[in-house]
Formats: sequence, structure tokens, C-alpha cells
Amino acid sequence: METVKIPLIDTDNNWTKAEYHDDYNHDAVLDAHWGIEHTYDYFKSVHNRSSFDGEDAKIVNNVHYT
Repeated sequence: METVKIPLIDTDNNWTKAEYHDDYNHDAVLDAHWGIEHTYDYFKSVHNRSSFDGEDAKIVNNVHYT
């Protein structure tokens, strides 16, 4: 089994279903981004913690879908 990583970015940082609902099931990517965004915001606002390491580390989502 070969793993292929395809980066998806949003140039205006406004992630919407209108942009990512397509034949490649990118809705899964949008859902993963939404979830991690809300998790990050929770830890920042409730615990005053920047990212998972407290030093604003970059967060990478890896999504597998079929």
C-alpha cells in the first residue's frame, strides 16, 4: 500500500464546503481542519496554551479517506 500525501491549503484561510466539496471527498479534509481548529482554539482560550507544545508548534493533519 502506497501512501500519498497531497497538501491542501486555503489561500484566504476561509475553509468552506463550497471550496472543498468535490469528487475526491475533500469534505473529510475540511472536517479534520475544522476539528483541529476548534481544539487549538479551546486550549488557547481556556488553558492559555499555544499549540500542543505550548510554543505554538505547527500542527499537521493527516487524513485518510476512501
